[in-house]
Amino acid sequence: TLFVAMAITCPDKDMHKKVITDDIAQLYDQKMSSQNAFVKALGGMFDGIVKTMVDNAINNELKVDNYLIFSIGKFSYQGKSKTVTFGIFNHVFPMYGDKLNKALDGMNMNGIEGKDSI
Repeated sequence: TLFVAMAITCPDKDMHKKVITDDIAQLYDQKMSSQNAFVKALGGMFDGIVKTMVDNAINNELKVDNYLIFSIGKFSYQGKSKTVTFGIFNHVFPMYGDKLNKALDGMNMNGIEGKDSI
């Protein structure tokens, strides 16, 4: 009964991806809103490219392990795996805290590599 409900509502990879993508988009918008007009204009021109890059990175690097009653999203980078999301009862919870925000703080708005990673 409870077990069956948990199994039926176990989030899939698309749900994990949506949570991460929405968080990145929200933080990106916040970072862009605090920039000067020139940087905002450049950012507006590249929004589609940024979205495509983020989508590709998430599609390629996010692995979701389904444990039937819950699921865990992980990113692997340079041989290290980090848990980034936890899904249960049709909800996905981010597990990266403010690391995503710090990673974006460490980036230049032109896409140069940041100083922190998730």
